Amino acid sequence: MKFIVAILKFNFFLKEFVAYSVTNQSDLNLSDEQITNLQFRWTGWLTKINAYTNPTTYGPGTKSDIIGAFNDDSIYVGGIQGQVKSNPSVTLTGTGRLALDIPADKPHRGHVPVSIIRPLITFLKKLPMEIVIFVSDPESPGKTGKPKDVYSIGTRMVITAADAAEPKPEEFVMQLPEKKTIFSKYFTSDQVGKKLWMKAFYISPTGEAGPDGEVFSTIIV
Repeated sequence: MKFIVAILKFNFFLKEFVAYSVTNQSDLNLSDEQITNLQFRWTGWLTKINAYTNPTTYGPGTKSDIIGAFNDDSIYVGGIQGQVKSNPSVTLTGTGRLALDIPADKPHRGHVPVSIIRPLITFLKKLPMEIVIFVSDPESPGKTGKPKDVYSIGTRMVITAADAAEPKPEEFVMQLPEKKTIFSKYFTSDQVGKKLWMKAFYISPTGEAGPDGEVFSTIIV
């Protein structure tokens, strides 16, 4: 059995994230609905991760199920992270920052302007239900690192039928920011044969988004 490392890491993270959020709901200013949703997601996640890591049930179906949960839960958790981080009434301790994976902002020189570079997306390789993505600066094609003063990489994506026309801008769904320029996107078995559309943008240290790069598309295998 070969497990997806990102999913195994997310398993431990989600456990701590949900436990800390439930215990510190008031301090984090989270609603009852959000807490109920987190607990529901954790219960569903446990069922899927146990089936995925069990040698007697491991297979394409359980892999597809856990990838779907990983994609969906990552976006939901990212929304809560953003809410907590931007709430001026919430003060996080070191323990809270570790449990929620919300690091303190690094000191920087005043206001760093957002990059106006439109990043380019290419893929390095395709694997079953996985595409390894490379986001680069078209002005420096030989570099694998982020441009100066870029904190992270934002992406938006949508999946359509293989022969569909390019989606409208409002159809693209925001994903969790990426810290590295090379990363993987995972897909479910029902998405195989469909078309992935994606665009990227650079994010400044203060959270400002730059302009979108050109739309990238490829068929999921």
